Amino acid sequence: MANPSDDAGPTDPLKGITSTNTPAQNKIDRGTANAARCAQHSQVPELLDHVGTRNVARDLDILRATNSNAKLNYLGVSYGTRIGAIYADLFPGHVGRVVLDSAVDPSKREIDSITETVAFKEGVLRQYVEHCQAQDGCPLTGSTDEAVAQLAAFVDGLDKNPLTAPDSDATINTQDATAIIQQHAVAQPNWDALTAMLTPAMTNHDGTLMVKAKQNSSDLSPETTVEEVVSQANEQIMLAAVICNDNSDTDSTASDWDAQTAAEKKTYPFF
Repeated sequence: MANPSDDAGPTDPLKGITSTNTPAQNKIDRGTANAARCAQHSQVPELLDHVGTRNVARDLDILRATNSNAKLNYLGVSYGTRIGAIYADLFPGHVGRVVLDSAVDPSKREIDSITETVAFKEGVLRQYVEHCQAQDGCPLTGSTDEAVAQLAAFVDGLDKNPLTAPDSDATINTQDATAIIQQHAVAQPNWDALTAMLTPAMTNHDGTLMVKAKQNSSDLSPETTVEEVVSQANEQIMLAAVICNDNSDTDSTASDWDAQTAAEKKTYPFF
């Protein structure tokens, strides 16, 4: 798995992979390099080929058998519901009492689930924009579509010209700003606070309030110890490995993915 001694560093193993601004071939190359590094630091290099959900379900049945249980009683939440559904599909005769909460549809492709999530977040963001524009001093102008595009362009430019704060060495790049906006607009809505942050950021390139938001949020603040960095890196890489094993797409080309990204960017310009 990730190793703190790697030259590439484990702090952001999916950098350039999750961004919609990165060409698909670059994502493929980075993912291939991550897979090689993960295999290099795994006790069983072939492990990556067996980390899909169906393998997890098979492991569950082994645990059931080793405990001499005729049936598996199972509680699954979120992704755990996918494990439970696939277990029931593979071993229907071994299913006991099962509760699946916040179910994930196992028949859906990962890309379809992601698109649904993006559509939801984009819809909430549009509601925020309308709320902002109804207040005095909102930095977003024009129609809702124009305002969302304006916000997206501003955030996309922060990698080249990050926000800074006079009393801190911390900066706000595109990833930071996206996370802050998502948190305050969608995940834990605080629309007035978000407007208060965006107004100086977009009018004076003053990132003081956004930097404070980043520093005050455990979800947005970077890990501070080697153990935390490695733990998050391993979690991200393993999540990517599970998704790839469950939803392998060997028919599409990098050009196909770039075209799909471009089309979705028009529909969902921010997220």
